[in-house]
Amino acid sequence: MRIAATADLHFTPQNYDRIREPLSRVRDEADLLIIAGDLTNFGKPEEMHSLLNGLVRLRIPIVAVLGNHDYEKRPGDRTDQDDDHRGHQGPGWQQL
Repeated sequence: MRIAATADLHFTPQNYDRIREPLSRVRDEADLLIIAGDLTNFGKPEEMHSLLNGLVRLRIPIVAVLGNHDYEKRPGDRTDQDDDHRGHQGPGWQQL
């Protein structure tokens, strides 16, 4: 099994071109992709949706762990420890 691993993508839709070529190599050269934390830059839904649209095209299993940048914060929000983020899901992914 060939495993590709990365971390701290800090993805925004504006920087997709920066990861386009490495993602195409992953599709051709790996059987599994592991992404460790900080998938997005600011935790905004549009960042995650855009990144997920690119990742599902890889058509390989992906294991990702969210990081502190993957939660959008607004004034008055509770801390990550107070929030229960488990169970969110979308096409091709589920947060455990």
